[in-house]
Amino acid sequence: MQMTKRHSTVNTAQNLIVWLNATKGTPGKSRVVALLQAVQQLRAEREPKRRHKLLLEIFDRFAWYQSRLRLGMTIDPRSENWTVHWKMGQSVAEGDALNALLKLHDENLEQKVRQCRCGRWFFARSGKHNFCSRKCQLKATRSTAAWKKKNREHQRAYRKRNF
Repeated sequence: MQMTKRHSTVNTAQNLIVWLNATKGTPGKSRVVALLQAVQQLRAEREPKRRHKLLLEIFDRFAWYQSRLRLGMTIDPRSENWTVHWKMGQSVAEGDALNALLKLHDENLEQKVRQCRCGRWFFARSGKHNFCSRKCQLKATRSTAAWKKKNREHQRAYRKRNF
C-alpha cells in the first residue's frame, strides 16, 4: 500500500516534533530550533534587506552542518543503481531532525511547526492552531482579563439565581 504525500509529510512533521519535545537543552536542539525560526522568519518577511540578512544567516547555519556532514555513494555494478547516504558527525537524531525540517521547507510547511506556551512543540494542522492541546488553549483563555471579568459576572448571576 502506497503512502500518500500528505501522510508522508505528516509523518515527517511528527518525527521532527517528537525529536524537538524529547531533546531538552541540547546544543543540537538549539541549532535546529534557530534554523527553524530563521526559515520561518524568511518565509514571512517581505522587506528585501531583511530577507537578504535572513538568507545569509540561514546559509551560515547550513555551513556549520556542511563541515560536519559525511557523504557517501553506493553503486550497484549489476543494475547501475546508485544511492547517496549521509551521516551527521554529531548526532544521527539531529541529522534526522534537520532532514525533516528540509522536507517540510520543500512543502512550504515549516510555518506549521510551532511551540506552544507550555513549551511543547506541535504541528498545526491549520493556520489557526496556536496551542498543542485543548487544555493549553483553555488555560490561556482563562488567564485573560476579559474571560475573568465575564466569568465573575456569570458566577454572580448564577449565585443570585440559585442561592
